[in-house]
Amino acid sequence: MEKKFKFAKPIKIQGNLVEEIAYDEEEITVELFNEACERGTARTVKEINDKLHLHLFWAAVMAVNHEVEFTTLNQIKGIKDLLAMGDIGRNFILGLESSDQSNLGEQSENMPEGSIPALLSSENSD
Repeated sequence: MEKKFKFAKPIKIQGNLVEEIAYDEEEITVELFNEACERGTARTVKEINDKLHLHLFWAAVMAVNHEVEFTTLNQIKGIKDLLAMGDIGRNFILGLESSDQSNLGEQSENMPEGSIPALLSSENSD
């Protein structure tokens, strides 16, 4: 299902300033997946490979925006956007439902139940 990502800091794509972009992880092809994996290579497991997470998100963007390439997305600046994109890509791997990321302030809502912060807060209540 196609979703929208709203940039905290818009980027230029083909000369146009873009404030939001569509993505769909279900449209990632084998070719896009393999290229994302190659670009995200690191000697870590896929669940904690931040570089892979980012490139998988980019593959989902490219799957529905055929004019966009990895080199286009390399111009993205700003830690908010980069971390948010990586979080969405990580959710693809973990099989978590990624919510509409148009509101960047609500990203922590994607944390699964029983997560470490919840455990820490319950331990501190003793």
